Amino acid sequence: MTSPKSEELLPKDPKDELPESVREEFDNISEPQEDIRLAISSDMSLDGIFEDSYLLATDKRILVFSGNHYKHPELLSEILLSDVNEVKLKNYVGNGVLEVETADKSIELLRFSKTAFHKNDIAGVPKAIDRLREQAGQEVDKRKDHGDETQHESVKGH
Repeated sequence: MTSPKSEELLPKDPKDELPESVREEFDNISEPQEDIRLAISSDMSLDGIFEDSYLLATDKRILVFSGNHYKHPELLSEILLSDVNEVKLKNYVGNGVLEVETADKSIELLRFSKTAFHKNDIAGVPKAIDRLREQAGQEVDKRKDHGDETQHESVKGH
């Protein structure tokens, strides 16, 4: 069962959770009237190294920034919401990955530890992105849930 926090798209201003350097980098590359609708931090790089990274979603796109405190944040990934067909959480031993599927490929956007998964409510990210996609006029397939709960349900069904 998901927590009530993940049922809401914007429980608070997502910019409040971002370091100033990440906010500034977003402001440098954002389009006019483009606001951050979702901001989630993680504690791992895609390579599995423990360092901060940040996933931001607007009403137009998903962006992932590095968050290394020793150098300026770097834009690592950018994908248009209109290109997203599905958002998935893949849980592994000790860590997991948030992945998006487009018409022709799967793209890993964010790796996280189990601690970050629970602390940062990463379980709610797929639903929040799906809501943004719906608000942008995309048709989104309804599923029972995302992430590890879907895996548990499929295990029960076999």
